[in-house]
Amino acid sequence: MTTRWGIAAPGGIAAQFVDGLALVDGAVVAAVGSRSKERADAFGDRFDIPNRHGSYDDLVADPTVDVVYVATPHAQHEAVVLSALEAGKHVLCEKPFALNASQAKRMAETARARGLFAMEALWSRFLPAYRVVADLIAEGRIGEPLLVEADFGFRVPLMPEHRLFDLAQGGGALLDLGIYPLQLCSMVLGTPDSVVAEGHVGSTGADEQVAAVLHHEGGRLGVVKAATRIGLACTARIAGTDGWIEL
Repeated sequence: MTTRWGIAAPGGIAAQFVDGLALVDGAVVAAVGSRSKERADAFGDRFDIPNRHGSYDDLVADPTVDVVYVATPHAQHEAVVLSALEAGKHVLCEKPFALNASQAKRMAETARARGLFAMEALWSRFLPAYRVVADLIAEGRIGEPLLVEADFGFRVPLMPEHRLFDLAQGGGALLDLGIYPLQLCSMVLGTPDSVVAEGHVGSTGADEQVAAVLHHEGGRLGVVKAATRIGLACTARIAGTDGWIEL
């Protein structure tokens, strides 16, 4: 079976994604779209993509496309995803899927209503190490998991124009980096009953460091930290009643 992909936004992440698709049986990149036709053409020339579009609307309307990979800046995710779904296309959207819960709900409801596949492209969820972790937990090797601690952060020089520090582009430590420890907690513990969080907002208005405690049924806890202005260990520990796993 051949799956025909359309690439929304020909940036660096999209280039890595297309490189990866070359390793997937049946995957074909049929089209690329950008707000700049010149950029779409340059990307198409680089990867030998036949159809190039100067707008995302034209991309999602392309009949040669089955699935749209969305690699736009964070703040544009909802608009492009909804446009693709409304055009009858399946969607794989770069993380973070949305800027807030309301956006995520609208996109999920639209996909369900139209019977389409929509997923967040969170690469770490598919790492071999994470699959081993899931197997170890399923086998009961550490007993019942009761606590997940995870952090991800590194020191980035303050650049007000960079997306990490620009709220208009969906910047901030939580959305860009905190999503990784959060998804590990979600994988192991599921959906929390409540969340308590604190953060520091920098001079640009974007959060530069954040810490959160996720409370789950039965006293299970997830503790996550993320930062863009200080380095963190970038480690995780899953503690259970009979042992623990460290990443």
